[in-house]
Amino acid sequence: MKLIRYTYTRLFALILVIFILWGALFYWSIIDEVMDETDDRLLNNKGLVVHRMLQQPERLMLADTLSDNYRIRRISEKEGLNYRDSFYDAKIYIQIENEYEPMRVYKSSFKDSAGQFYEIELFLSTIERDNIIENIFFYLILLFVLLLGILLVGMRLVLKHTFRPLHKLLNWLNSIVPGNEVPALNNDTEITEFKMLNDAAINMQQRSKKAYAQLHF
Repeated sequence: MKLIRYTYTRLFALILVIFILWGALFYWSIIDEVMDETDDRLLNNKGLVVHRMLQQPERLMLADTLSDNYRIRRISEKEGLNYRDSFYDAKIYIQIENEYEPMRVYKSSFKDSAGQFYEIELFLSTIERDNIIENIFFYLILLFVLLLGILLVGMRLVLKHTFRPLHKLLNWLNSIVPGNEVPALNNDTEITEFKMLNDAAINMQQRSKKAYAQLHF
């Protein structure tokens, strides 16, 4: 395998791994941000619903029934005092649509002026969230492919230019005929390692020429 192809392959693999890790991190960061936004909306909705319920106590008579976006049921004082709020994902049956839909659910509790505790479950559709995530994921893949293609083409051009002195040196070495005058090596380069390699190759050929001359005297 040629050196440029070997280097190109290794760089390709490295960049691919970096982009995959970066893409996964970006993807999960977006999901986390969307989830936080959804949970904040549920918290705000809880405040509005509970305020409305306490202002209109007759609504609490409908406890244990399911509304469009929340459900309330009576719980005991012991449950209410030890209640822990929670968020989770679930599929809720929507009667109007006659199907289950993915929802983000927030479970909490409150009590009315009479001291009765209630559990409240608030629902927020995640269909919109899923669509956003799908769009982000699509454009992320598109960006990944474009950037990777540009980087790899750019690197190939850079590496090809970088290794040009090495190819010149190899051609020079192949042109040398034992016993003949060593041709001049015109291989200017700014790369220190290639300069050292040029000098080492010239010195080696000069020593080989002297050794060859001594053997044929």
